[in-house]
Amino acid sequence: MSHRPRILVTGASRRLGRALAVELARRGCDLLLTSSRGVPSLEETRRGVMQADPLARVDLHALSFGEEGAIEEFVGAIGPDPLDGVVHNASTYEPSDLASLDPLRVRRDLEVHAVGPLRLTAALRPRLERSTMPGRPAVVLPLDAHSQGRPRVGWSSYLLSKAAMAGLVEILAAELAPSTRVIGVALGAMLWPEDARSEEIAAYEKRIALGRSGTPREAVEAMAWALLEASFVTGTTIRVDGGRAIR
Repeated sequence: MSHRPRILVTGASRRLGRALAVELARRGCDLLLTSSRGVPSLEETRRGVMQADPLARVDLHALSFGEEGAIEEFVGAIGPDPLDGVVHNASTYEPSDLASLDPLRVRRDLEVHAVGPLRLTAALRPRLERSTMPGRPAVVLPLDAHSQGRPRVGWSSYLLSKAAMAGLVEILAAELAPSTRVIGVALGAMLWPEDARSEEIAAYEKRIALGRSGTPREAVEAMAWALLEASFVTGTTIRVDGGRAIR
């Protein structure tokens, strides 16, 4: 493509964030990548991006939503250039016992998944509005399919915060229209934890209509489509869960 989209991906140091950065580089994008773990944690992602496209411009930044003034410092550091898309991929992912729920955990999860993305999007709005990308720039919110129904027991804090993020899809779409699209991508099982037991995975996959877990590639292809191709889509959520919602 003649226009090289400039895309921000938060939480890009590993897992789906890293895979998405590499996929966007393959599609000719320049990238702003952040991690709450600091810039060194992003170096492996940078190497993957440069292998995918040696011409890609890649800027690395530390960004932790829980730190006072972090959003303002980050927005000042990236300069005034137009921005063509944002993926709010930064995430926490820990179970929570309802009987001993930690209020600090709840506030942290809400900060990472809802309050931080809301504030960062608001701060970046002028840069998004200066985008010249055909089809308008986009904000993509990666959701958990279990925050859209069929909640998992033992994950109340995480799922509450992801449900709050889901609420941002319509809120931000209305606030940013008509200049910027906003799309949620509700992901099912894609990357199991390393300590997940095979029998646990097999039992879960029996409840997926397509009979298997998804792949990171399938997740990032959906997010890339939302960013770069879905020019007449906003204010809605796409399910990428293999049909788990209907079982």
